[in-house]
Amino acid sequence: MKHGKRNGHFLGPGDRGPDHERRKIPQPGQDVFADEAGIHVGASYNTLHAVRQMGVDARHAGILGTGPWADTIRRVFESEGIRHVGPTDESADSGFCVALTDGTAERTFISMRGAEARGDESTFQSVEPADGDVVHISGYTFAHHTGEGLRAFMRRTAPNRRFLALFDPSPVVADIDDETFGEMVEYRPVWSCNEREAVLIAGRLGLPMHQGTFRTLIERMARRLDSALIVRVGKGGAWLARPGAEAELVAGFPVHAIDTNGAGDCHAGVLCAELSRGTGLREADKERFAAGTGTFSESARKRRRHNRK
Repeated sequence: MKHGKRNGHFLGPGDRGPDHERRKIPQPGQDVFADEAGIHVGASYNTLHAVRQMGVDARHAGILGTGPWADTIRRVFESEGIRHVGPTDESADSGFCVALTDGTAERTFISMRGAEARGDESTFQSVEPADGDVVHISGYTFAHHTGEGLRAFMRRTAPNRRFLALFDPSPVVADIDDETFGEMVEYRPVWSCNEREAVLIAGRLGLPMHQGTFRTLIERMARRLDSALIVRVGKGGAWLARPGAEAELVAGFPVHAIDTNGAGDCHAGVLCAELSRGTGLREADKERFAAGTGTFSESARKRRRHNRK
């Protein structure tokens, strides 16, 4: 799909909250001292940050709370030029997440829900994407009450939709109820996921995973979804599949893993930024690896520098 160059916006209705990062993981019952620790805004902020790094307007349409965690988020948003266009909950603070990262850069998360999870059907009623905008939808939003607002947004905007939607299903795609999953398939966003999530989606679609190669599996998935599908395969790059076409592997760039926290979000942000400019999907996916690797690596380096202060 080829588009003329344009200046669209990025809208992210997803969750975000501060990450309390610890760089050592205890065994059950064990007491350990972390080598490094820090507090950083994470979750969908990583995507918004990558979009801003690409010079594209970024707007957060999710719920922000009232309290110290929400204040932390607002300060970071203001410093990066990210606009909050969503509701404010005056009765609850935003949630947070404890992120544990071991010596191999593998992550473990413990999350506490906050204001972002207290939405309803009216949460996104004022969100009106313009032609050429890109809306990033996170599967995590369907894990709590705010998902009802996202479903209402999809029903309202589905007829004659002129903006592009990108769905990052996350591992919770395995637990989304059948009705919601069916509505997402009918909405026909671009699907962007990793290998594990692709297997979960294939299972939801009723596709056998023991027939043929992984490539043929994602080709069948794209046909069943009737939409483009991007599957990240780590350092191997990403598969891009479209309905009725052969899947192709877009090569990645080698990078030393400092911290994989937010890597997929950063890559999604670069992809969305390029799509908002009218870049074709294949070219945008290439740019995602070229720019996203640098954006992600720099974000990780900033976190490490901050932790040492």
